[in-house]
Amino acid sequence: MDYSSNFFSLTITFFMSLNRCLLFTAKRLNAKIFDRSRWIIPFTISAISSIFSAAIAIITSNIHRLLYEFGFIDFGFQGWKVVSY
Repeated sequence: MDYSSNFFSLTITFFMSLNRCLLFTAKRLNAKIFDRSRWIIPFTISAISSIFSAAIAIITSNIHRLLYEFGFIDFGFQGWKVVSY
Protein backbone atom coordinates (compact mmCIF):
# COMPACT_ATOMS: atom_id res chain seq x y z
CA MET A 1 0.00 0.00 0.00
CA ASP A 2 2.80 2.43 0.78
CA TYR A 3 4.38 1.94 -2.65
CA SER A 4 1.13 2.62 -4.46
CA SER A 5 0.46 5.70 -2.31
CA ASN A 6 3.87 7.08 -3.26
CA PHE A 7 3.16 6.54 -6.96
CA PHE A 8 -0.34 8.01 -6.51
CA SER A 9 1.14 11.16 -4.97
CA LEU A 10 3.51 11.44 -7.90
CA THR A 11 0.84 11.03 -10.59
CA ILE A 12 -1.72 13.29 -8.92
CA THR A 13 0.96 15.98 -8.57
CA PHE A 14 1.63 15.60 -12.30
CA PHE A 15 -2.05 16.15 -13.10
CA MET A 16 -2.22 19.19 -10.82
CA SER A 17 0.83 20.66 -12.57
CA LEU A 18 -0.67 19.84 -15.96
CA ASN A 19 -3.88 21.60 -14.93
CA ARG A 20 -1.97 24.73 -13.94
CA CYS A 21 0.11 24.71 -17.13
CA LEU A 22 -2.90 24.21 -19.40
CA LEU A 23 -4.76 26.97 -17.60
CA PHE A 24 -2.32 29.48 -19.07
CA THR A 25 -1.41 27.84 -22.38
CA ALA A 26 -4.41 25.84 -23.67
CA LYS A 27 -7.67 26.83 -22.01
CA ARG A 28 -9.86 24.66 -24.26
CA LEU A 29 -7.84 21.52 -23.55
CA ASN A 30 -7.82 22.37 -19.85
CA ALA A 31 -11.62 22.68 -19.94
CA LYS A 32 -11.97 19.32 -21.70
CA ILE A 33 -9.82 17.51 -19.14
CA PHE A 34 -10.53 19.23 -15.83
CA ASP A 35 -13.89 21.06 -15.90
CA ARG A 36 -16.98 20.01 -13.92
CA SER A 37 -16.94 16.33 -13.02
CA ARG A 38 -14.16 15.45 -15.44
CA TRP A 39 -11.64 15.50 -12.58
CA ILE A 40 -12.72 11.88 -12.02
CA ILE A 41 -10.82 10.78 -15.15
CA PRO A 42 -7.36 12.06 -14.04
CA PHE A 43 -8.03 10.76 -10.52
CA THR A 44 -8.95 7.30 -11.85
CA ILE A 45 -5.94 7.25 -14.19
CA SER A 46 -3.71 8.17 -11.25
CA ALA A 47 -5.16 5.44 -9.03
CA ILE A 48 -4.94 2.69 -11.66
CA SER A 49 -1.46 3.63 -12.85
CA SER A 50 -0.13 3.88 -9.28
CA ILE A 51 -1.41 0.41 -8.35
CA PHE A 52 -0.03 -1.04 -11.59
CA SER A 53 3.35 0.71 -11.12
CA ALA A 54 3.66 -0.47 -7.52
CA ALA A 55 2.87 -4.06 -8.52
CA ILE A 56 5.43 -3.99 -11.33
CA ALA A 57 8.09 -2.44 -9.05
CA ILE A 58 7.53 -5.04 -6.33
CA ILE A 59 7.40 -8.02 -8.69
CA THR A 60 10.45 -7.10 -10.77
CA SER A 61 12.72 -6.23 -7.83
CA ASN A 62 11.64 -9.13 -5.59
CA ILE A 63 10.97 -6.82 -2.66
CA HIS A 64 10.29 -8.50 0.65
CA ARG A 65 9.53 -6.88 4.00
CA LEU A 66 11.16 -7.75 7.31
CA LEU A 67 9.06 -6.77 10.32
CA TYR A 68 10.68 -5.73 13.58
CA GLU A 69 9.27 -4.49 16.88
CA PHE A 70 9.91 -0.88 15.93
CA GLY A 71 8.95 -0.99 12.25
CA PHE A 72 9.92 -2.67 9.01
CA ILE A 73 12.65 -2.73 6.38
CA ASP A 74 12.05 -3.52 2.71
CA PHE A 75 14.75 -5.39 0.82
CA GLY A 76 14.94 -5.86 -2.92
CA PHE A 77 17.41 -6.65 -5.68
CA GLN A 78 18.75 -3.93 -7.94
CA GLY A 79 21.05 -5.49 -10.48
CA TRP A 80 23.62 -7.54 -8.61
CA LYS A 81 23.32 -6.04 -5.11
CA VAL A 82 20.75 -6.11 -2.32
CA VAL A 83 19.23 -2.70 -1.62
CA SER A 84 17.36 -1.57 1.48
CA TYR A 85 14.42 0.78 0.77
